[in-house]
Amino acid sequence: MKRNETAPDVSKPGPSVNRLIPDFNLWSGGNGHLLESWARCNAAVLEGAVEVAQEVLAFSQARFQADLEAWTKLTACRNASDFLECQKRAAEKATAQYLEASKIASKMAEIVSRAAAQIGEQGTKA
Repeated sequence: MKRNETAPDVSKPGPSVNRLIPDFNLWSGGNGHLLESWARCNAAVLEGAVEVAQEVLAFSQARFQADLEAWTKLTACRNASDFLECQKRAAEKATAQYLEASKIASKMAEIVSRAAAQIGEQGTKA
């Protein structure tokens, strides 16, 4: 059988296929600087995630405890005036705690900053 000369040779990838295959020399070349910075960036993100999780857990525990205390105080009220005063104090405490929780958002911004710094550090070494 005669070989069709117009058919592309599929044993060798053409230029269009090469563009789809990532160049892993980018990661391994230059003593692996990119791989090292990627690993440090991931480590910083994971450490930060643990810190955020601890903050969220502490906040949740404090709010749960405050809610239990508020419900206990509300059930002990004897008249409408006491009830409104207890409810007001509980709302003020909740508002203060939620305003304090804004440090969780700043913690997350700090994590992103630390992760970016790891990549930035590596860029100055290369």
